Formats: sequence, structure tokens, C-alpha cells
Amino acid sequence: SIAPGELEPELNGKSVGIIGGGCAGYTTAHDLARLGYSVTIYERWEICGGQLVQGVPINRLDRAVVASELASIAEFSNIDVQRGVDVGKDISFKQLEEKHDSIFIAVGLSRGKSIPLPNADHKDVYIGLAFLFDFNLRKKWDLTQSRSIVIGGGDVAFDVARSALRCGSPDVQLACLEREHLNEVTGSVDERDGGRREGVVINDGWGPREIVVENGKIKGLLVSKVIRVFDEEGKFSPQLEDETRLIEGDAVYMAVGQGSDLDFLEGSGVETTPQGWVKIANEETLATSKPGVFAGGDIGHGPKLFIDAVAAGSKAAQGIHSYISGNAPQSLKRKL
Repeated sequence: SIAPGELEPELNGKSVGIIGGGCAGYTTAHDLARLGYSVTIYERWEICGGQLVQGVPINRLDRAVVASELASIAEFSNIDVQRGVDVGKDISFKQLEEKHDSIFIAVGLSRGKSIPLPNADHKDVYIGLAFLFDFNLRKKWDLTQSRSIVIGGGDVAFDVARSALRCGSPDVQLACLEREHLNEVTGSVDERDGGRREGVVINDGWGPREIVVENGKIKGLLVSKVIRVFDEEGKFSPQLEDETRLIEGDAVYMAVGQGSDLDFLEGSGVETTPQGWVKIANEETLATSKPGVFAGGDIGHGPKLFIDAVAAGSKAAQGIHSYISGNAPQSLKRKL
């Protein structure tokens, strides 16, 4: 907990704008607030927490715990949390730069990706993260009449599969290229074991070829046995057998990667990477290519654990403080 006397630190007259109210954003806000900065968090949605509340199903993470942690940080008198503010639409990035002495970009990777399979544009093909967003923050889908097929082998894929069961889907099949016996599957052991116990059928080592549609309806997913996932140099280079089989189902959920919407950075001078992340120019401070602008969490280094986002938030706070004060970065002792 935070001592009451710490919640109103002496202000230094400088302000920082943070785009994104997830782990990285809130950690940075906390550390900077303790140093006397006026901090404003700009959160697109009505609830803060990022993937803690949007992506991780409630059966895996108690929302009261998340809300309590965020609320304890928001108690600082010099932290202003503005929910429902979409940077790029409600306020421009340029306006934030004019308003604040420094900016921290912590928008995460909340946009799911798809793969170009035949019939991937069918109305019953969904992005897994969009489904989880509704499951967690909106209204649960009624899947009682829909057999579900999930493509992907990471934790998001297993979250989608287990959530589909909780939406009443009578049959949930998960298909992924990676093979469990070779320790290629990236989903955690807890997720895999939990999914199996609840009824998820895991088709590991089966690569998707086509979403089969008959008479306008999805019949299933055509897959082939995987020969290899990576080439001799360890690069992702899947190779499939010619023989195929059909995994039957009525709807397909893509959980094959994550990206973000960085349209608000267009023309800003902040460089991005080919993967669609913000390019980090200095790993010690998490500075971007533009002076005064920093980035961290998944948007800076790709999908990682929540604790990695927390660590990035603290590192960014040190980098921002160094930039504004002119002092070398120093370790900040967290009291949370």
C-alpha cells in the first residue's frame, strides 16, 4: 500500500502525458508522481487496465484485485486519469506534445491479427481478441448453437477457447502448428491443462490450409500434419504434409498474433517497426526516435508478461525523469 503522506508530493512544475492505462502506463504514472510530476493518463476505453481487463478472462484474474491496484495509484493528487479519450480522435498527438513536457506511449497490442486463408473473410470468422474484449467488457456471445474452432497456440488462443466454452459452445477445437511433445507450443502449461480439463480439444501439430464453406456456412477447418515449424536456422518456416483432414465447426476464431493502431503517430516523427510496434531508440531509457517521446510495454518489445510491462514502466519513468531533469537515470524503489 501507499502511505497517505506520499499521495500529495511536492510538485516540480513539469507534466507528462501517458497514452494507455494498462500495466506499463500506470507503473510509469506511479513512479513519476512520486517524483513530483503532474501526470495525465489518456485511456481509450471506459475502464483502465489494458489486457488485464480486456484480454484475460475473469475466471483467471479477479477484477476486484486489478481495480484495487489501479485505484491505489490513481489516489495520487498529481495523477489525472482521463477515460474515454481516444488519442488521434478526441485529442491529437501534437496537442499532447504541446501540453506536456514528455509523452509515454503505452497503448499495448490490443488488435488481433489474421492469416490469409481461403474464406477468411467469411462472416463467421472472428478475431480472437475482439471476442475476448466483448466477453470481458461487453456482452458475452451466445455460442450455444455454434461449434468453435480456434487457430493459434498461445495464451490468447487458449483464453479464447476456454471463454467460448463459457459462452455455451458445445464443441471447442483448437488447432496450432506447434507441437506439444517438442515444447513448441507457446501457451502456458496451466492454460493447456486447464483447457483440456474444461473440454477444449487440442489439435497440436496441425497447420491450417483452408476454412471450408458449403452453402454459405462454415463446415470446418482443413488442416495438414506439420512436418516442421522452424527451419535449420531457427526461423519460422512451417512445412505441411500434403494429406489433409477436416476439423468440423461452425465458426473460426483467429488468435495468431497481436498488433496495434498507431495511426495517431502519423506525421509525428516517431518511428515504428515493420511489426507495427514503436521503435525504441534507447533501451536504457526507452526513448523513441523523437526527443521527449518514450514508449514501453508490449508496444515497444512485442507480447510479453504483465510483469515485463511493469518493469518497462519503471524504466520509462527513469528515462523521462532523466530527460526532463537532465540527470542520469537512477533506480527508483517501488513501494507497491
